[in-house]
Amino acid sequence: GSEQKEFELPTGDHYTDASAVAQVLQTLVDDEVLGFGAGKITVKVENNKIVLESTDPNVSVSASAVENRGLEAIGLDGTNRSNKLNLDANIYDIRDSFAVPLAIDETNTEISFVINGQTFSFDARTTSMKNIMAAVNSNTAAGVRMSYDSLNNKFMLETRETGGVARINASDMSGGLLASLSLTANNVTGSDASITYDDGINGEQVITRSTNSFNINGIVFNLKKDYAGEVELSVTSDTTKAVELIKGFVEKYNDLLDKVNAKLSEKREYSYEPLTDLQKEAMTEDEIKRWEEKAKSGLLAGDNLLKSIVTGLRNAVISSVEGSGLTLADIGIKSNSWVDKGKLYVDEEKLKKALTENPTGVIELFTKQSDISYNTAVGNAASRNERFRESGLIYRFYDVIQDNIRTITVDGRRGALLEKAGMTSDRSVFNNTLYQQIAEYDRKIDELNDELIMKENHYYIQFAQLEKLISEMNNQSMWLAQQFMR
Repeated sequence: GSEQKEFELPTGDHYTDASAVAQVLQTLVDDEVLGFGAGKITVKVENNKIVLESTDPNVSVSASAVENRGLEAIGLDGTNRSNKLNLDANIYDIRDSFAVPLAIDETNTEISFVINGQTFSFDARTTSMKNIMAAVNSNTAAGVRMSYDSLNNKFMLETRETGGVARINASDMSGGLLASLSLTANNVTGSDASITYDDGINGEQVITRSTNSFNINGIVFNLKKDYAGEVELSVTSDTTKAVELIKGFVEKYNDLLDKVNAKLSEKREYSYEPLTDLQKEAMTEDEIKRWEEKAKSGLLAGDNLLKSIVTGLRNAVISSVEGSGLTLADIGIKSNSWVDKGKLYVDEEKLKKALTENPTGVIELFTKQSDISYNTAVGNAASRNERFRESGLIYRFYDVIQDNIRTITVDGRRGALLEKAGMTSDRSVFNNTLYQQIAEYDRKIDELNDELIMKENHYYIQFAQLEKLISEMNNQSMWLAQQFMR
């Protein structure tokens, strides 16, 4: 036989989701008097539906509604219907599911409405709510978003813009869909966020913004609700990230100086002459590589271009930045000894103090930008000096780098390194000092080879004439000897 129990769920607003309903229902089912007893039936949620399962494989469980379609609402009736609207179904097929009946029937299936001057028309037999939402959301002129809250089973319209310029004017033309969804609105407009701000320095200021989230002096405000009272803010700077970024900058600077200084002071291995083709044939690739590394060592020792790069970088960090009122030494960054060849060291405590007490000055020290462009300053000593004084360290370093590696011709010249050595991906590879010097050496070698050939030919001719004369003299000598022997 079958055993039936009737359960009445307590009323209240605590049924926020299917899990909450399942928890209450499990308590009722486990009751020894009103229910079936603990451990006999399990109530769980699958695919947002409540499912009843018997712990005894020989016993089946089913549920049926008694009144108010309560089981249907929570997904327990035999048809397994959901209390949420099916967004993929044609509107005509689910017309009875709307809280307010739609004004459509078999002879009239048109649904049309206007939102902010944009007209939307659909056939309820071939259109789903998902189709309608997509059409509304893709119409930028309407300026609204339509969305569905599945938890609360309701639709919403919200403007894409915020503040006083935002508005919604929505009305039905036929079918009554917006009215059924409670989305009709007669010129509803938004309002700007407004606060009275007093930073203790400039006095009270009324700040008006079109959004509830905005930034004032580096402080991000997120307004949650209207409030007429005063709110006192205490702001402290978190210098950790800034300190790490600056330390990273100093490390990169020191690495660059180390590499350049190493080349400037590298000793020349004079015993390693360039290899000839014949010598290379008798060596392995690894032996050739090691030999050529030795042969190239010291080639840049004392190079004037590298010296100018080091000088430019060191001058950039020593001088103060106009407008910031600070030098690197003021924020705890300085060189300890001439032996270090310009390497910088960071006093973290002094740096943190500077960032806390004068963050704007520190930012200016690194990022201040001059009104004079780099291209304007090139070739003009007065403009270059003014740009240097006004520029933060980042732009000073940029100028030093551009002076040496720029590929764009300014006043007919590229960067100093490209002018001297060129770059493989640029036409300067064939138009630079070293290339021209090598070409000149090749020309001189060709000239000397030509002279050598001419000399060889000259001596060959002389040698041939000499041999001829010697041969003639030998013949004469033999003739004379024969005469004396007679």
